[in-house]
Amino acid sequence: MVTEEMHCEFGRAIGHELSFLRDMGYRFAGVSEYASEALGARLEGGYTNAAVNRTVRVVYLPGHNTPRSVATTDVALVVPEPVAEFDYTTLQSMQVCVTDLSAAVGFTAGFNQHLREASRVLRERFGEVLAGRAWQSDQLDWGDMK
Repeated sequence: MVTEEMHCEFGRAIGHELSFLRDMGYRFAGVSEYASEALGARLEGGYTNAAVNRTVRVVYLPGHNTPRSVATTDVALVVPEPVAEFDYTTLQSMQVCVTDLSAAVGFTAGFNQHLREASRVLRERFGEVLAGRAWQSDQLDWGDMK
């Protein structure tokens, strides 16, 4: 369940921990709440830079029909690249990090830890991607399900 307090803390934490993106021309895109039958309610927020066609997206899934809660951060294209008609593997994003928050004591501490790790990884390994000079979509490995 997503509370109003979580919604506010989610936006504040993203704005603070990923603020270095502002120096790269990114703008805080705000926070939205979505819900689906499969995933339940989730929060999504991040930073966008339309000039380089990139968005840094942070998602919080508090758990739906399961006690596990998860935070994910990825880099995606604002305007996706066209893919082949029968390409079922291109995800149009690059995973930065995923954190299981189930064991965290309180939402704030676990989520802030996730954002600090995401910030570190973005700075160390995604500089060229964030600047718009490199891109390679992650690929879904269907394994034996082909």
